[in-house]
Amino acid sequence: IGAMAGYTPKPFDYPCHTNHIPREVPDASGLLDFGITVLAGAQPFTVVFMQLIFILNSFWQNSFFYMFGFLFVTVLLLVISSVEVGIVITYVTLNREDYRWWWRSFLTTASSGIYVFLYSLQYAYK
Repeated sequence: IGAMAGYTPKPFDYPCHTNHIPREVPDASGLLDFGITVLAGAQPFTVVFMQLIFILNSFWQNSFFYMFGFLFVTVLLLVISSVEVGIVITYVTLNREDYRWWWRSFLTTASSGIYVFLYSLQYAYK
């Protein structure tokens, strides 16, 4: 019965008409969009900055990190704040009617990881 229903489907009737040609998006400053994307990653980084110092101290000073619950809460805070910032930036992008939101939404959340990586390098070489 499932194969018969799959091979003889009714044509899907879309509720609205869409164009195959994408609309023109008003030009915005590419540097401004990139700056907002990179600076949006600073907010999740500041949430976990102090906890990151304790984690890096235990890693680079060969001491055992005893507070794995603390580490879990730190990672959970980073993920939650990154998701919230990513949702807000994606909403603002879509509100501007810019349909090219995919990479901006990815880079917004990934920029907090870049901040953590750069701070780890700075901590290792100080």
